[in-house]
Amino acid sequence: MLRFLNERKRSQKLIWVFISVIVVFGMVMFYAPTRGIPGTSSNVSEDELIAKVGDKEITALEYTKSLDLLMRAYQGFLSKDDSGMTYASLKTMGLDKTALNNLIKRKIIAMEVERLGLETTDRELQNHIREQFTVDGKWVGFDKYKKFVERSGQSLEEYEQSLRESLAEEKLRSFVTGSVSISKKEIQEQFNRENTSFNLVYTVAEPAEFLDKIKPTEEELRAFFEQRKEDFKSDKKQRKIDYVYVSQEQVSKTMTISDEELRKDFDPEKHIAGIRVSQIVIKYLVDKDEPTAREKANELVSRARGTLTGKPEDFAALARGYSQDTTTKDKGGDLGFIKREDIKPGSYLMNALNLKEGEISDPIHEGKAYYILKLVERRTKTFEEAKEALLASARNRLSYKRASEIADEAAKLLREKKDIKAVAAIIAEKIGSKPEETYKQTPFFAEGDDVPDIGSNPSFEEATAKLKPGDVGEKVGIRGGFAIPMLADTREPGLIPSFDEAKTKVEQKYKQEKAREICKQKVQAAIAAAAGKADALKASAEKEGLKTYTKDDYKVGSYLDSAGSGTQLEAAIMQLKEGTATDKPVVVSDRYIAIAAVKRTEPDMTKFNEQSRSIEERLAFDRREMTFNAYIDGIKKKLKESGKLVVYKETLDKIFGPEQTASK
Repeated sequence: MLRFLNERKRSQKLIWVFISVIVVFGMVMFYAPTRGIPGTSSNVSEDELIAKVGDKEITALEYTKSLDLLMRAYQGFLSKDDSGMTYASLKTMGLDKTALNNLIKRKIIAMEVERLGLETTDRELQNHIREQFTVDGKWVGFDKYKKFVERSGQSLEEYEQSLRESLAEEKLRSFVTGSVSISKKEIQEQFNRENTSFNLVYTVAEPAEFLDKIKPTEEELRAFFEQRKEDFKSDKKQRKIDYVYVSQEQVSKTMTISDEELRKDFDPEKHIAGIRVSQIVIKYLVDKDEPTAREKANELVSRARGTLTGKPEDFAALARGYSQDTTTKDKGGDLGFIKREDIKPGSYLMNALNLKEGEISDPIHEGKAYYILKLVERRTKTFEEAKEALLASARNRLSYKRASEIADEAAKLLREKKDIKAVAAIIAEKIGSKPEETYKQTPFFAEGDDVPDIGSNPSFEEATAKLKPGDVGEKVGIRGGFAIPMLADTREPGLIPSFDEAKTKVEQKYKQEKAREICKQKVQAAIAAAAGKADALKASAEKEGLKTYTKDDYKVGSYLDSAGSGTQLEAAIMQLKEGTATDKPVVVSDRYIAIAAVKRTEPDMTKFNEQSRSIEERLAFDRREMTFNAYIDGIKKKLKESGKLVVYKETLDKIFGPEQTASK
């Protein structure tokens, strides 16, 4: 389609525009050919349906590739080895729903694009590619365009198809959000919020701090239950589950892992002691200058690599000539040696860990700057230095695997014997625990309830939802191990439980309410004693046994240790005058907070014109996102109501069957 561009004169410079490929890379993954679905059961074919969205289909192949993308993103953020991660692990974290919802959203967007006639034309695609791969007004040439795309592991067809979808989505977004506007009043209010600063003193009372101190008697709990019986009535069908519990920690204690086994896992390249890095930093002050900074960063990468000339330029010389980081510029960009543990997840320096010695990174956008990194040296750990981490990783991985195998054995035994206590005793002996620690029983619970020792666990709910009395369910991951569930009893909606049946929930609710009352009373007493004066709040709070905190130069959007953040908290702070304190507790989640402004600094209005454009753009972006998502959610709701959005749970169950490991 773009071969006519090959006739154009090639430019003398080429800025590799990685961003355009990265934006659509995730979409391309769904078009990449494959012969099967790695990591899933052999009985899941790639064209089996996961869902139908109107006339669009989501296949098992699309879905598992989406899971794998989320897996890689999760592992990259946490810098974790993926050997112990499974599709079941993703499901426990709720990422199965994230992947499915993202795919459903894509299909809805595709439907709306077709309905409104907003498809990307060949000419629009050509123009966009020519714009992205043009330097100094000249097309780089078809060969270089093709080479660049294929360097990312894609074919031209895959890249252009995903780009078509991306451009069509942008047209739909423009259609839906075209009327979005931000008033001058909103800009002014946001400017004031962002530029008013405070020196704060505050105190926080959290119910969790008092729960263990509350020791209700049986009589108090019974009285509480009698007064609040209706609170314990469920409008959903409830079930009680007996289960065999296989503790991963207990299994771990039975395992011996030799140095020989650890050495098999030891790869020095994966155990980095630290790195020496040089950098070039290109900064910008306002958003309108971001494209210029990006272009300069791309140019410097090209020069440092020698992309066009074949002769790389000296990185240190480029840093001294162009870097805008005053700390490292005169040292040729040298950051010195950085220990691995000092590199925080999410930092731009994480990118250096994936470089080879001497390799130069693509531009990395963080804050209002682009960073270009060169890995000067990588120091790896010896086996002895890495042994502790290797042992922890191996113990976790192998104990998870062994616990899973024992859970399978328990499930088989339970189906044969139908005697859960006998099976629990056998498993307890095998893993070195007590029978009463292995045989467990839940109280009656409904969907969404917080179940003792299990929590609110969608996987456990799904595994037990369709069981009949005496049925044995599939093993399911819960806190600290695996459960093999067996239905003990069910109860229809609307019934009030007996006190004994509800006792655990009664005690939880009683203690939570009493703890909230204590928090409220203590914070109210501190506020009353402070009498609205900022300099008195610290002493009055400490008199109530509450811890106090300080925060200087607080601005809206900042996080307050132990208090958190949120619109309600920010609104209360913005209302404070210098030297005053709140006249009532601010409640954030379950926390009760009192705040005082020791100092308040009003905005510098001379900076309004400088910031107003950026503020307007951010507010408009947020509003467009909210408008577009509401539009898509509205369509999704209508599709559900009309039966045109169908999810095939049986196919999902195959994918999330026993130990399905995410493909690499």
